[in-house]
Amino acid sequence: MSAGIDKAENDADKFASTVLHCSHNAEKYLKIRDYHKASEMMRGAVSCVIKAVAAKQNKQLKSHNRVLADYAREFAKKQDDKEVFDSFSKASQLHSNFYESNLEPKTIIAIMQDVSKTIGRLVHKTGYRAP
Repeated sequence: MSAGIDKAENDADKFASTVLHCSHNAEKYLKIRDYHKASEMMRGAVSCVIKAVAAKQNKQLKSHNRVLADYAREFAKKQDDKEVFDSFSKASQLHSNFYESNLEPKTIIAIMQDVSKTIGRLVHKTGYRAP
């Protein structure tokens, strides 16, 4: 394997590990009803899972929302899996909630449940195994 592929796989694992960390923290904050922080943690998890999937395909994405959204849309279309882009869009609502606190707790919980399912599927696709 070339060094570039090894690096991309390591990046995929790094991002997948961060996904699990963010998801865990989102759940922790949700349990203590800190919806503000739970929202941002879940949004971070979605961003990292998109980056992990891209890294697995030897693509590096910058953290800009538009770049991530474009990749999520492209990946969803190629995989015929509209839930990927839908989850990214829902996570963007959570990101807005971090700044504006405009979502009701029941909406945040519903979005987080939907997004968590997609995150789980995508982490599985990367082949990541937690240490």
